[in-house]
Amino acid sequence: MANLMWQENLSALRWSVRLNRAVPKAYREWMRGNSHSHSFTEVVVCLAGDHLYGVNGDGRNLSPGEVLIIPPGVRHDSGYSAHHSACTDLWFHFLTPAHVSVNIIEHSPSSRLVFRHVCFAEPAINQDLQRACVLFSSAPLPDPPHAGKVGSFLLFLLQEILENLTVYGLRDQRTSGNVVIPHIKEYITHNLGERLKLSDLARVAGFSPFHFHREFRRIESTTPRNFIETERLKNACDLLQRGRSVTSAAFDSGFTTCPQFNRTFKKHFGVAPVAWLKGRSL
Repeated sequence: MANLMWQENLSALRWSVRLNRAVPKAYREWMRGNSHSHSFTEVVVCLAGDHLYGVNGDGRNLSPGEVLIIPPGVRHDSGYSAHHSACTDLWFHFLTPAHVSVNIIEHSPSSRLVFRHVCFAEPAINQDLQRACVLFSSAPLPDPPHAGKVGSFLLFLLQEILENLTVYGLRDQRTSGNVVIPHIKEYITHNLGERLKLSDLARVAGFSPFHFHREFRRIESTTPRNFIETERLKNACDLLQRGRSVTSAAFDSGFTTCPQFNRTFKKHFGVAPVAWLKGRSL
């Protein structure tokens, strides 16, 4: 990776439109239990290796230079596995109207994933990334999502980024937690209803799950799980005080069942939600 030799394969970017419906049965079965969706847009650029990536239950062929947009709410592979060929992919996660996380992921079926967080010193690139964030968050994506001005601007932005990667390089993940973790926190607080699995948050941050957990705890003095739980309880308390029912407050804050919400609430506050609300009204 040090010399980024994959750039020789990226003379021109193109949209990925090739579906492979002859996906091996074992891979389809893996997809059923290992897919997820997000409230944000994701974009992946294949840098090296020919491989399949699952989107909506179908295999999407990716080869160097192909670009795939995954709109909000579209189910896709939640990671790489032995069913994925060796590859290097550049991922963009448009988390909020003000932040995009950019990561390079190297996958080999015989070894663990390698995550590298990408940052840029060039102000123009960061400004264009911010503009892309606003485009993705302010209006529905066209159909197909790469059509029109959005698609043309995105291709321009991706080419600009690829041309500058060797100039500005990759930030070592050991030093980038202070930059990334605040944006992950912001994403969590705006998406409490999502599943918010550690592995998914780590992938968005560009870290391994172990490193993400360690960095989060170092910076925030708490674990990701405790932070998510606390934010969900804060949101539920706000909803209860605004007149929402216990059931509504629980589900809208990301708790999967009412018993789970009641147990968690009592563990933190010492009383059940109804008793807490009565105490607040006295």
